[in-house]
Amino acid sequence: MTLDGIREQIGNALADHLPKNSEHSEQLVRAIAWGVLGGGKRLRGTLVYTVSEGFSTSNIAGALDFAVAIELMHSYSLIHDDLPSMDDADLRRGKPSTHKKFGAAMATLAGDALQALAFDVIANSKYLSSSQIARGCKVLAVASGWRGMVGGQAWDISDEQPVGSESELSQLHQAKTGEIFKAAILLGLIVGDQDLDPDTLEWGEKFGMKLGWVFQMVDDVIDVTQSSDTTGKPALHDDKLGKITYPQLLGMEGTLERIECARKELKQFLKEKDLENSLLDDLVWRCIDRVA
Repeated sequence: MTLDGIREQIGNALADHLPKNSEHSEQLVRAIAWGVLGGGKRLRGTLVYTVSEGFSTSNIAGALDFAVAIELMHSYSLIHDDLPSMDDADLRRGKPSTHKKFGAAMATLAGDALQALAFDVIANSKYLSSSQIARGCKVLAVASGWRGMVGGQAWDISDEQPVGSESELSQLHQAKTGEIFKAAILLGLIVGDQDLDPDTLEWGEKFGMKLGWVFQMVDDVIDVTQSSDTTGKPALHDDKLGKITYPQLLGMEGTLERIECARKELKQFLKEKDLENSLLDDLVWRCIDRVA
């Protein structure tokens, strides 16, 4: 299986899990599909899959259920991030954002539905044990809730505690981005082994947070160096919103130096678990080399 093949498989599984009709609102069904299908790197789901593959799991179907769940959670976060009350972005994945297509209220409800559906997919999996289901739900809840992604987003839009230093910016993105990356790594590990040793769990947590951190740094570089036609979302959007980014704090040269240092650290993480030249290894470099 190639990375593109895994991405396609996750996309097909996502389509299978989405509602096809509703006795309440067909517009909601259309808004959900709009926010999930028709684009996206499926990076977080692919991380789940490649970690489970790297640790020699044979439970590919279980890994796919976790991958679908984390992609549903990510899609919910993008829909809500784009809302006028948040980042007010009109473009996502090269097409109008969900609120531009269906209105802010329906987009909010579509995001709400996707968040619930993520847990529903895990809870009703036929390929995960009860222990794996419980641990998976907990990992995803912590990563996506007030201690993780939502907390980071709240800080990102808050005027009460402005971000003014590199350490504060890193802390914000560890919550907003890093926690979900960490969750993807942990979900892949949970599929592979129900009784994970503490050292492997710690490895997964540190590796996921580091990857999420450098992914955000790369995003900040892309925001100021690539066009909307290339990225599929508004260029220079962070600057227009007055958000502090790594290039603003460190300069472009300093940011690229940090990314290169992170590349070396991630290579060491992979080496520790004999994952060099694996699919996970290829995926990590694909995350970083987007700035090339």
